[in-house]
Amino acid sequence: MLHPEEAEFILLQGTDNIGNGSEGVYQLSYDYEACGEVKLELHDLLTSAARCRLPMHCLNPDRVAVKPDGKLQFMQGSLAAHYKRYLEKEGQDSKGYITIYGKPTKAAYDYCLSEFKKCGISRDRVLMIGDSLEHDIMGAENGGIDSLLIVATGVHKFSTMACSNVVKAWSATIYAVSAGLAMLSMRQRKSLVGLTVSILASACTAVASMSLFGIPEDKDPIPPESRVMSTSKLRKLCDRFRSRPTFVAKLFEW
Repeated sequence: MLHPEEAEFILLQGTDNIGNGSEGVYQLSYDYEACGEVKLELHDLLTSAARCRLPMHCLNPDRVAVKPDGKLQFMQGSLAAHYKRYLEKEGQDSKGYITIYGKPTKAAYDYCLSEFKKCGISRDRVLMIGDSLEHDIMGAENGGIDSLLIVATGVHKFSTMACSNVVKAWSATIYAVSAGLAMLSMRQRKSLVGLTVSILASACTAVASMSLFGIPEDKDPIPPESRVMSTSKLRKLCDRFRSRPTFVAKLFEW
């Protein structure tokens, strides 16, 4: 059993297991990395921890990361964000209770740059290459160095790449079918056939609109790396995170 009231702090270094350091480690009964939801024993733990006002030390502030199979997984940073809400529910200001280490803190970049300086590498020769606006790019801004954002294979790949031509063609085809059905219904508007065709035309229009404007980016049959980058989507994403890269690239290979 875990007893938050007996703890001094929470050390957040993973999302698979929970333990108190002396009585062993317990594996979560569900896959947090896949769903990013706080429930069951994790909910009980965070509720008790917030009531006890336990400080949390988050060793990796990344909220999501890309797995080898290309899917996104929830990371420690997302769990720290959940804990912030639990603290607020208890009437506590989360400031001072949650400490993050690493990107995008200025201290992390200052340390790395000081090590580079020892090797004779100046700040203006350093480039931060990453896929996260919230951590890699914002961290580079905090550290005062240039940055390169990779958009087609990173955490923002579903938010920066335009809808594929496959979806556009599918939508255009259905629009054309709906237009033809609409014309046919006009000729037969006083009959049951005309009414039926009119309903079909409306349904086709709705389906086409959903495909073109409402399809989730991760449901597009064409992978992001094969699509075109959307400048407007990227600009909105930069505004959202208040972070702007020096350079942007679709793909990156060493």
